[in-house]
Amino acid sequence: ANAPSNINNNNSNSSFSMFIPSAQQASQTADSSTMYPPLDEAPLLDELGINIEHILLKTKAVVLPFSRFGGDKLEPAVICEDADLAGPIAFLLLLGGEMLLTGKIQFGYIYGFGLFGCIAMTLVVNLITPKSAVSFWTVTSILGYSLLPVNILAFIKIIVINLINMQKVGRVMGILTVAWSTTASTRLLELGCDLRLQRYLLAYPIALLYSAFVMITIF
Repeated sequence: ANAPSNINNNNSNSSFSMFIPSAQQASQTADSSTMYPPLDEAPLLDELGINIEHILLKTKAVVLPFSRFGGDKLEPAVICEDADLAGPIAFLLLLGGEMLLTGKIQFGYIYGFGLFGCIAMTLVVNLITPKSAVSFWTVTSILGYSLLPVNILAFIKIIVINLINMQKVGRVMGILTVAWSTTASTRLLELGCDLRLQRYLLAYPIALLYSAFVMITIF
């Protein structure tokens, strides 16, 4: 009677032992882990090409473009080499959302004016630049960041102009917004692309571009 029970115990022990790794298998696993160490993965924002520090620097350069406020302390490499589009896309979507709150669906005009303006300004910049060619993405990034004052105008229009019905104030603020965006974008192009002597030639077509954005914002 004891013999069958011993046989059953031996069978059960052998069946469980197949799931327990031996000392040799454990040493092989340890050796493989040392041979192939875990990879240091980069942060998700770096993989997507989004640099938060550069976004904040460019936004500050747009808000305070003059040298007395530190607007010329931005390195040219940050402007030209890091032509990120995260900020411009966010500002375009924000502008469309602000117009949507006023009952106007203007996404087509925003994207149309933006694409045509970036292509035209890339052509103008490359025609007058004294150095190497400037990429389309660099110009798009600069013009997109300089759209921030138009976003501020659209926000003010939602609260002040529509509620209090101050149309004349809105037009004056529209002129100031065009001047603000033009100054900021011209300043960035001047610093990043070495266009100090050509800044007045750049200011005129840039002012026309932002005038179109301001018109679809206040009217």
